[in-house]
Amino acid sequence: MNFKENMNISLESVVKKSTKSSKKKINIDAEYKKRSEEQESLNLVVVGHVDAGKSTMMGHLLVQLGEVNPRTITKFKKVLLEYYLLIV
Repeated sequence: MNFKENMNISLESVVKKSTKSSKKKINIDAEYKKRSEEQESLNLVVVGHVDAGKSTMMGHLLVQLGEVNPRTITKFKKVLLEYYLLIV
């Protein structure tokens, strides 16, 4: 069983559960194709020692690629500033 088949099986179970109440049918293959055509994906594996900055590095990469909403960045800058002012 390949990834797409596995994904379809898990998506079908989710769709079945969610459509019981809404009775909305979703074409899984069409939805998968639509979402995969919208944006290319890249899978990365980051390996490193504990506290080596793996999450920080990936966070910076996501920000630089524009994948993080500017409002979210502003919110975290505000929280960071408040935290910094408390400890100084």
